[in-house]
Amino acid sequence: MSITQVENIFKNDLQDLLLSDFIIDSEDVNKVFQSSSVNLYSIKNPMIKINVIKLEEEKNHRISSFTISQKDFTYQNEMTWKLLEKVEIDCCLLLLLTKEHAKLNSLDDWLDECRQMKDLYNVNEDGRMCITSGFGPGVYSLFGIKNEYDEILAIKMTFIKENI
Repeated sequence: MSITQVENIFKNDLQDLLLSDFIIDSEDVNKVFQSSSVNLYSIKNPMIKINVIKLEEEKNHRISSFTISQKDFTYQNEMTWKLLEKVEIDCCLLLLLTKEHAKLNSLDDWLDECRQMKDLYNVNEDGRMCITSGFGPGVYSLFGIKNEYDEILAIKMTFIKENI
């Protein structure tokens, strides 16, 4: 097993970030954002680390996990990852968008591009993200670490345990 880590830095804070099963068009994205039951997250000065895993018995690479955190975030042993929510993924794609992205005229084109992508992820510097879900459909846990002001320092989701 080998793991490669890919890092991307975002040019803006991620305000009201949605993590969802893939949504096909902007009209449906807007409906989700208007729902009172949707969980949204905000991370200041964010970056993403995506772990790509190559299992010996598999010929293809897969996404094993990702972490979105503040650029200067450093995990310390006294910090505890707490369950924020469980996300059900049916389409094998996890969609990450902010409320601002829902207003983009080009959102339908970007969603279509994600739906047809052959890569493991599509991460734009403005914070639009589409990530394949490792082993495919399932219910995945989103964990987070908050500071004393209840601000999110980091969130992470694991599709494949890396210490197999």
